[in-house]
Amino acid sequence: MIYDAARMKNIDISVVYAPVHAFLAYKERGAYKYWDTVYSDQKGGLVDFSNQIYKKDFSPFYYRPQNEKTIIDTYKGFAFSKAKNQNIEDIISLSKDNPENVFLSTIKYTKLQDMSLLNKEDVTTIENSIQLNLTNTLLPLVLSEYYLANKEFDKARDYLLSMNKSDCGEPCFEIGSKLGLPIYKVHNNLYKLYSYFVEKQGHEPDEDAYMTSFAFLCVSIFFFFLYIITPAGVFAFMFIDKKIKNRRNKQ
Repeated sequence: MIYDAARMKNIDISVVYAPVHAFLAYKERGAYKYWDTVYSDQKGGLVDFSNQIYKKDFSPFYYRPQNEKTIIDTYKGFAFSKAKNQNIEDIISLSKDNPENVFLSTIKYTKLQDMSLLNKEDVTTIENSIQLNLTNTLLPLVLSEYYLANKEFDKARDYLLSMNKSDCGEPCFEIGSKLGLPIYKVHNNLYKLYSYFVEKQGHEPDEDAYMTSFAFLCVSIFFFFLYIITPAGVFAFMFIDKKIKNRRNKQ
């Protein structure tokens, strides 16, 4: 909305992308100024790049003003990522037209893996790209899923453990559980339990809320030791799984 309003006022404005974030750029006396809405209680202010929300990353796509076509293509990609029946060729074409666009390539590779269409050439490209794209949490997850599906469990485990659990949430829990990693099994079952109660109250589960909940952190630690030390932990998780599966079968 701010972008459109600025254009209506004939203000030359661009969008600058950062890892999981974006802000605006405009020129004043020939030099770029940067404006972000996160300051002053969402009223906005000049960007302070020392703020930790601006994560460091070596990808050439980040932290430079993008033209209108790139902005439009990026939002087309985001729309594609939410669509259920979109043609995979659409996102492949968008990514090809924007080879440095981290968001579009991530969406493309995620969709290809979901459709079991990821090949070895794609995997090599991803492995090379994450050497620069240090903050991307989805591409290591794509690699972990790929290697798990191809029964290369050591590589799947390495890529999974390279990520912070709080950065990827439920998908990490599920893959870690399949790989037999105890703490991931704990979180996988706890998140299912959390989702069950939240959905029962008519709300959508929120991964961020789960991961930042002090109560769930305490329960996670408790259940982890319970799971490791006593058979009661195993039966507790089996009971949780059974309750959730029965509920879903009824639906």
